[in-house]
Amino acid sequence: MPILDLPLELLQEITDKLPPTEHKPLRTVCRALNLAIAPRLFSKLVLDVHKYRLETSLSHLEVVGRGDTLWSRYARRLVIMQLSTSVDRYRSSMFWSEAGGSGDGGDSEARFQRCLRPALQTLDDVECVEWTLEECPQDSAWAVAVVLNFLASLPSLSNLRLQTDKTSLAMIQRHDPHPFRRIAELRRLGTVLHSPRLESLQLEAHTGGGAGGAPVYRLPEVFSDLGQVSLGLRELRVSGFTLKCDYGAVTPKMHFRALQSVAWLQGASNEIWSCLRKEGVWLREVETDAVSEELLGYLASYSDSLERLVLMYADGGNEQQNERLADMFFEDVLLRHAGSLVELSCRGAYEGRWSFGAHNAGKIAAMRRLRTLRMSVNTVCVWSEDGDRESARPGYHVECDVEGENMVHRFLKLIDQLRIVEAAVFPASPESSRHSSFAIYHLHDGARAIDSAIRDFLSKFSADSDFDFSCSETSRPESAPTMLGGWSYYASGVEDGARVYRAGESVGQRFYA
Repeated sequence: MPILDLPLELLQEITDKLPPTEHKPLRTVCRALNLAIAPRLFSKLVLDVHKYRLETSLSHLEVVGRGDTLWSRYARRLVIMQLSTSVDRYRSSMFWSEAGGSGDGGDSEARFQRCLRPALQTLDDVECVEWTLEECPQDSAWAVAVVLNFLASLPSLSNLRLQTDKTSLAMIQRHDPHPFRRIAELRRLGTVLHSPRLESLQLEAHTGGGAGGAPVYRLPEVFSDLGQVSLGLRELRVSGFTLKCDYGAVTPKMHFRALQSVAWLQGASNEIWSCLRKEGVWLREVETDAVSEELLGYLASYSDSLERLVLMYADGGNEQQNERLADMFFEDVLLRHAGSLVELSCRGAYEGRWSFGAHNAGKIAAMRRLRTLRMSVNTVCVWSEDGDRESARPGYHVECDVEGENMVHRFLKLIDQLRIVEAAVFPASPESSRHSSFAIYHLHDGARAIDSAIRDFLSKFSADSDFDFSCSETSRPESAPTMLGGWSYYASGVEDGARVYRAGESVGQRFYA
């Protein structure tokens, strides 16, 4: 059967395998391919209005606003970037220009006001919105209001991501001390949340570390005017906001009863954990960069439900508190989820009991369902001398247990024992570097020590019948685990919180029993 005679659904499956760059030219070949490719090609619409290329941006909005484009039929994802005729996103660019790009400010603004709302009204089937509200000028407040009303009107919104910065928040707050009750995202977002299909919500505030810190908003302000509506929110990611879970008119469980995954990052208040514990909401996924007694108490309050736990740069604030929280985690929390935990990422900010060691190796070995394991290890300083005392210099080796076994070697054996699919081992900063800028040098040395330990392990055990460290691409089964660590990994600049890690050239090894 000729490929063009295949049913439309099969053609779509085939064309979906092609690179996106091939879609546009391929749809011009014939009607069948056009019908197969158009839904994917026009599934995403980007709105980006700014002073640079202003004529093109406004013309695009006007075309969409007429409602006769394929975006009106197929757009399911909307990306909103800049919405201002006065902002020049590329004000430093010397290589691009467009005739009429600047235009008359008043005429362009009036034209923009005429075409934005009609363009959005043609996108009734949008399910995912990604909105960046940054460097928002005062003259764009009307556009913000239009977008918020549009979000509130979408019947099928299931995924919403808002990203803002401190400058934009401050601009709005000058007009209203409680901006989320009037014009800013979260006030109108409360209306959007009436949609039972809204499942994923991401709130990010880029405060830039300036004065004032993270903006503080109370939970009733975030989920206002909901009444007794039961939300279907399953995933919540908050970064840079301090959300206070006040009780009263708004019951947190009403909003969180379906919640399964929470990422609580960059200064978000620890109140969320006490709130979830009190309301009996048991998460399956938790990701945070702030370890606290509230968090550990929450995780210890239920069992065999948590499947993914990511503790990034775990730290208690000082050495004594840090060690105490680490002991609480490994003694009182971890084994409560031994029957469910599939992914554990526990990277200590500083060397100590958060790192993989003899004190917690047995606990981790009991996690029989683990398929992803990422941890830091401790190092020890060893002074070497080449001839005379003046030539003595510090060197670093990975910590060993009481029997003299290198903890990286023990980590690798544990990975094989548990049949881990993805693993990573990291250096951590020494406690002596707390509040100083010298930690980076130790991290470099620690990463090299890890790299050396991995190489040593490979050389010692490569001939062992219990291990196979073949590096041949053709001999690696799909289920073979990936081990990452050491200097090459550290220097590769891989994002610490990435779901998928890339191995450094020298230490990226696959091994399996």
